[in-house]
Amino acid sequence: MLAEVFGIIAGVLMLISFAMPKQLYIRLLGVVACSFFVVYGLLLTAWSLWILNTIMILINIYYIIKLLRGRNRETQAEIKKD
Repeated sequence: MLAEVFGIIAGVLMLISFAMPKQLYIRLLGVVACSFFVVYGLLLTAWSLWILNTIMILINIYYIIKLLRGRNRETQAEIKKD
């Protein structure tokens, strides 16, 4: 029963992330959803499920950092213009 709850929450969060308008929000919610999938996979002892979602978490974190660094550079460029 507990595993099903984590699976349902993970699926709903992933579904919501696809409706997000901004890439940063998609990635952040993706990390949360994949974290629930990792717990779900661990509870089911489904190796492929938790390993693949752990990899997706790392990929999302990489792109979150890249997005935030890009925003930081844009802000610095605007400050230099002024």
